[in-house]
Amino acid sequence: MTKQWSVSGFWVSVVIAVLLVVLLDDIGIGALSQELSLDVVMARLRDGSDGKTPTVKQFEPKWVRSLTQRGRPTIYTKENSSNFEYIGMPIGGIATGQLFLGADGKLWYWDIFNNKTSRDVRGVRAYQYPYKRSSQDEKARNYIEQGFAIRISQPGKTRTWTLDRDGFSDIKFRGRYPIAYVNYDDSNCPLIIELEAFSSFVPLDLENSTYPATIFNFTIANNSEHSVTAKITGWLQNAVCLDSRKKTYASLCNRVLRSKDMTLLLFDAVKQTEPAPTRDDIIYEDFESKTQDKWKIEGVAFSGTPKPNYHHQQLQNYRGKGLADSFFNNGKQASAGDSDRPKGKMTSQPFTIKRRMIKFLIGGGNHPKQTCLNLLIDGKVVHSATANNSERMSWKIFDVSKFGGKTAQIEIVDNHTGGWGHVMVDQIIFTDKKTVGSDDVEFDEQKDYGSMTLAILDKGRDNTFANTDAKLPDQVFTPGGPSPGRPLDEDEDIIGSVGKTFKLNPDQNTTVTYILSWYFPNHYFRGRNVGKSYGKRFGSAQKVTEHIAANLDDLTTQTRLWHNTWYDSTLPYWFLDRTFLNTSILATNTVYIFRDGRFYGDEGVYCCAGTCTHVWGYVQAMGRLFPELERRLREEVDYNPDISLNAETGRIGYRGEFNRGDAVDGHSGIILRTYREHQMSEDDAFLRRNYDAMKKAMNYLTNTYDSDRDGILTGAQHNTLDAQWYGKITWLSLYYGAALRAAGEMAEEIGDTEYAKQVRTLADRGRKYIESKLFNGEYFIHEPDSKHPESPGVFNGCEYSQLLGQSWAYQVGLGQILDHDKVTTALKSLWKYNFSTDVGPFRQVFKNGRWYAMPGEGGLIACTWPYGGQEALKRGNQHFAGYLNECQDGYEYGATSLMMWQGLTYRALAHTRTLHDRYHGSKRNPWNEVECGSHYARSMASYGLFTGICGFEYHGPKGYIAFSPRLTPQNFRAAFTSAAGWGTFSQNRDRNTQTEVIEVKWGRLRLKTLAFDLPDDCRARNISVKCAGKIIKANYEMKNNRIVIDLQNDVNILSNQTMEITITFGKS
Repeated sequence: MTKQWSVSGFWVSVVIAVLLVVLLDDIGIGALSQELSLDVVMARLRDGSDGKTPTVKQFEPKWVRSLTQRGRPTIYTKENSSNFEYIGMPIGGIATGQLFLGADGKLWYWDIFNNKTSRDVRGVRAYQYPYKRSSQDEKARNYIEQGFAIRISQPGKTRTWTLDRDGFSDIKFRGRYPIAYVNYDDSNCPLIIELEAFSSFVPLDLENSTYPATIFNFTIANNSEHSVTAKITGWLQNAVCLDSRKKTYASLCNRVLRSKDMTLLLFDAVKQTEPAPTRDDIIYEDFESKTQDKWKIEGVAFSGTPKPNYHHQQLQNYRGKGLADSFFNNGKQASAGDSDRPKGKMTSQPFTIKRRMIKFLIGGGNHPKQTCLNLLIDGKVVHSATANNSERMSWKIFDVSKFGGKTAQIEIVDNHTGGWGHVMVDQIIFTDKKTVGSDDVEFDEQKDYGSMTLAILDKGRDNTFANTDAKLPDQVFTPGGPSPGRPLDEDEDIIGSVGKTFKLNPDQNTTVTYILSWYFPNHYFRGRNVGKSYGKRFGSAQKVTEHIAANLDDLTTQTRLWHNTWYDSTLPYWFLDRTFLNTSILATNTVYIFRDGRFYGDEGVYCCAGTCTHVWGYVQAMGRLFPELERRLREEVDYNPDISLNAETGRIGYRGEFNRGDAVDGHSGIILRTYREHQMSEDDAFLRRNYDAMKKAMNYLTNTYDSDRDGILTGAQHNTLDAQWYGKITWLSLYYGAALRAAGEMAEEIGDTEYAKQVRTLADRGRKYIESKLFNGEYFIHEPDSKHPESPGVFNGCEYSQLLGQSWAYQVGLGQILDHDKVTTALKSLWKYNFSTDVGPFRQVFKNGRWYAMPGEGGLIACTWPYGGQEALKRGNQHFAGYLNECQDGYEYGATSLMMWQGLTYRALAHTRTLHDRYHGSKRNPWNEVECGSHYARSMASYGLFTGICGFEYHGPKGYIAFSPRLTPQNFRAAFTSAAGWGTFSQNRDRNTQTEVIEVKWGRLRLKTLAFDLPDDCRARNISVKCAGKIIKANYEMKNNRIVIDLQNDVNILSNQTMEITITFGKS
């Protein structure tokens, strides 16, 4: 008997509305945005589960109307954003570190130093307890003094306004990635200021999108009736060697460099020779003794000390055979979670401080006050150190010179029970030497060694001023220096400032440009300095700034051009924001580009290593905007025998060097991504280089999991839900089927026709089985394997990734690979049973799982059980089983982008807007979508909704492009990208004429074939094609309501050129 859920506040649709849904739900896409009444749309969205799942659907008419309205850009103020507490838009170049611009123009979250000090960036805590500006030091230790200010001197008074939330009363922020705009106004200030901030971002141009720098354009206008003389200044702390200064003998140097075009402050550090100590080191503890007489041990976590415990990742850089280790377990069978859970503490006997420094090796979790080594004096903590969520132990040093002669104790603490809830310590040494010795890296290879600059661009040098040693607040407005290098001191900030004086008459304005750059080229990967790509390109931050300044006009013009192209659209502003802003993940520490050019990505910031194939397999943005990076992943990682590919079998390691086992979903994704990257190329060279590896990888899936050649995977199928599932699973087999069809297309293009026929036959068999055996009349299911009754899975559940293969098929132009009506029915069921405007009632019943949507927030729930079967949640690891009760952004986008492609436009929009609202700046950072980690890579699946609403298809080597707008096809305009160019597509339709315009804004676009959809039951009567004003000869044919236009010859549309196609049509 089906369980009936009683949900308070559930909206029951009236009978008339239900009838309307039944009658009108499958009308043509053209009618969707023109003819549907609000009542019909509301009834459709409120289509509930009839009590079969504890979900609710409560929609306000005003909110529903806004789904398709153009609307206005989102503007955040102090009042609607909790005083800008959460907002931080990534503002650096791709793969250059992580730096936020706050909504008031203040930079924060300085994670550009390779020192991995950010905390609580993973999963639940990052979502439930998001970073706050006012408490950033608790989670991201790198608080750096930086800011801008205006000072106005008038007869008898001088007043200063900092350009942040403390200085101006009225601040408005528009974050339209990659550009942010901040407006400053104050009734007491005669000047109105607008900041435009960005790092150069040009799709398809990776070189000009990867600068470790931020550009600030301040446009200052005199809004008063009198002339105003003012100063603007910017200041920056010398943060070079921010961590290593604690164990390095060196000097900080701030210098002023002037040229005809700018005044530049250079911040760096210089190694000094440390005086030889006169006293020998004292090894207080090396943990080589079998007894621990020096220590009082509490709890169970350290009960294995002094021997190292079993670690799931390789434990590195400890000395000898022993160490203090709280990763307590009973051997290899213990999970990481079980080993992290125990708590404990080790407290040393009292000792007298007899040396200037205490140094030690530490590894494990980065949880201040919870996984740490503390120095106690009089029972109080005077120094504390944590590790960096790493099993590689590194040196830390306490400067205890001011405590000489005092009695102290050392305390090693593990009071954290979650991920990375352990600490390891070795080699506690009392010394007079600050540097840690030859076993550590050299000074210029420290992670945070490098340089920074803050420059003001101004040809009138007489108006500029700089100070190399400015004390806040007043000295930042006055010249000073140059000052000699100052010895590094972890407790002292050395600040430099640079600015200019200007005069404005009434209604006059001026623009002042600053460039902030950084250069920290030493990135360590698996214990090796693999560097950063910008470190190979530039030799210092000064070189970065000089290059940008020399090319500033072009970089600014091109970045603005893309920004304007993206937002010059008929689509709603909120939709353009949400589907593109996740591209900013590329400008966080989720991704890296090594010195040799290799692209590498975690799942989220410092979370889950290895450019995981089953997570990155959902990503659509990078392949469309920077396909070069995806091509590098295929060639340098996935198909590289030294990293991922098993050259003998074709197996692709789903985490590269970190795990060379396979994940069937990620493996299918690699095949489909190979096809997409081929399509996003100008020719077939990429495919020809990688065809054999692709074919081998495709055959691996078939040989290993489809040995009976029925097109359905069986066996132990490891997947992104972190478990091996047995049975015949629609989600994984349809994904495989899409990969087979992509492989068939590539085989045909390469001339391997026999293989193309072979894989298409397999795909056809799989489709037949899925449609006949795995569809229960409402949605697609998971058929269990009787030989593995304890296997985890969804079985009779309605799960949101069931049709991921069909979603991918649309993304790469494979079309409908599963019965259209069954797919539509399954998507409607997914909406009916899994979407909830408030997940609270569902989670009251299904408590296991992480919270990525809180009570009162809506989302698409991973799996529901309208016909029972939820006992499957008890199978396997309970943490992994809990995933099925969660809302996770990337998966959600994968499902609702298919709704968009399938023509269920309002459902797709309603879900996307619900997710958009989850990340409103009043409660979270809109630019930080969270799953297992912050800035989670899978969220870049949101771009698939954009390609879906455009109905965009493209194949560069074939010169093919197609559009089929899902919203307002009678008046549609949106951006597009291709292999070598990007621009704007627009479509206008009246009673019998449809006009298509393709305008290239950047680069070039080669075309041979184009396709567009006409209204239902219509056929073309005539066409005309023009490019750059010239008539182009073309033929056409109709395929249902789609017109396919074949140009007589290839046409190259260059930058600032337009192709216009006019189609006259009538009823069939």
